Parts: sequence; C-alpha cells; structure tokens
Amino acid sequence: MVPVDQQFLNRILSDIRSHLDDSRYTIDALVKNSGLGRTVFFTKVKALTGMAPVELIRKVRLQHASQLLRTSRLLIKEIAYSVGFNDLKYFTACFKSRYGMTPSQYRETTPETSG
Repeated sequence: MVPVDQQFLNRILSDIRSHLDDSRYTIDALVKNSGLGRTVFFTKVKALTGMAPVELIRKVRLQHASQLLRTSRLLIKEIAYSVGFNDLKYFTACFKSRYGMTPSQYRETTPETSG
C-alpha cells in the first residue's frame, strides 16, 4: 500500500475509533470527515480494505468489543453499548458471525491478555 493510501486508511480508522461509542455515527459523517465525495470514498475504502464502509465500521467495533471481552469485567450489554450497538441481539448476531461464537462463549474460551 502506498503511503498516501495508508495515511488515508489510518485517518478513517482513527475517525471510526474516536466515535466508537456513538451508535448514531453514520457513513455520511465519515465521508464528510474524509474530505472526499461519497462515491470516491466508497470506492477507495472498498479498494483498500475489501469492505464497504459499513462493514469496516462494524469490524472495528467488533474488534474493540473482543478486546474488551478479554480484558474487562464489563457486562456484555455494557460492551455492546460502548462500541456503538444499541441492540444486544444484533450485537450478539454480528459478533457470532465474525468470531463464530457468542460474546459470552468468546469470553469463556479466550484467555485474558494484558493491556
């Protein structure tokens, strides 16, 4: 990946992470913050990540949730809300789709990591 593309991707990921707990954070806000037009933004994100922007946001949220499940004592519903999911059932379905197990199964079978 060329440096300018890596910088773009880093900015996008940073923007997503800074709004992680905001369930109302939209693709439109991400596009606006990128400074690109909607079509160019979608094309560029897809080319760099292989994912649509909504998939990228969901992936970042779920990655953070998996980290919290490993390292915190927060309730699963607290984790879901802290990563921008308003619906616990939807969070569980998305998590299971990504990791092949429910959040509670993940917490039980994944060793804690430091940090």
